[in-house]
Amino acid sequence: MSGGKNGLYFRKGMVGFVVHPPGENIMNQPSLEIYYAEVCGLCHKAMNYFRSRDLEFTAHEIEYDREKDDWVPSPNVDEMKSRAGDVDFVPQIFVNGHHIPGWKQLEPMIESGEFDRLLAAEPS
Repeated sequence: MSGGKNGLYFRKGMVGFVVHPPGENIMNQPSLEIYYAEVCGLCHKAMNYFRSRDLEFTAHEIEYDREKDDWVPSPNVDEMKSRAGDVDFVPQIFVNGHHIPGWKQLEPMIESGEFDRLLAAEPS
């Protein structure tokens, strides 16, 4: 986060910077992260849902090698595995530190209101 003119603060977002007016408490915003692959339709479904709710999130792209049937080694893959275990699918989603393994787990949480409760919870 960096300071700007007139007390505005800028935080790097998915498509550039998000401008926060003076006095807005940006420290209480939920932490929302997703590990995704470009070829993953359910990853894009999750990210589109986040965007439809105007939720800020951090997207960590990982690549999949179809020939090797494995992730292409990268720092993002290493970080995802250290946080989510030796997973073989995406998306891997983290809400305020709580791990949600995939869209099939996220979707019922959205419908039940559990996702909103996680967004409102203190980071773990």
